[in-house]
Amino acid sequence: MGDSFKGWRRKIGALTLVMAYVFAMGWVRSRYIEDRLFMRPTKSTLVLLKTNDAGYLFVVAHNSEEHIRQFVPGWTCRNAPHFHSEGLPEDDLDFSDGSWHIWRCGFLVGESDDYCHLGIFSPAKYCIVPYWSFVIPLTLLSAYLLLTKSQPSKRVPRESQAPLP
Repeated sequence: MGDSFKGWRRKIGALTLVMAYVFAMGWVRSRYIEDRLFMRPTKSTLVLLKTNDAGYLFVVAHNSEEHIRQFVPGWTCRNAPHFHSEGLPEDDLDFSDGSWHIWRCGFLVGESDDYCHLGIFSPAKYCIVPYWSFVIPLTLLSAYLLLTKSQPSKRVPRESQAPLP
């Protein structure tokens, strides 16, 4: 067992495999449980980090201090809502005519002048990053690091070096 984890490649490979496992478990958990983390970096800015069936949702919204104050910073979880065929929850994103978004391979990036989510009616920027974009690259990287043989060192041992004058 001690020989299995000699060298930095094996240690980093094991670490990336654990990270891939954690993201995969989050992926499975998000099918049943929705997590939300509200943060208020400034008095008029709300940051929402949310897990849903589509992936990780990041939202930054700006509004008046009185409106943002109703959102208490912290983490909550609830049963996951039902989803549309696109993978977005029914209560998640509501676009007005002034919004734009790009949806490719599970990634969603956009901006809306009238973002509506949980009573937030304000300009917002949002992004959805799918789980597979974390799980697959981390798994492939860990497989490469764990399964490839390390190259022998090309350093010359100290005993065979010629003494310096």
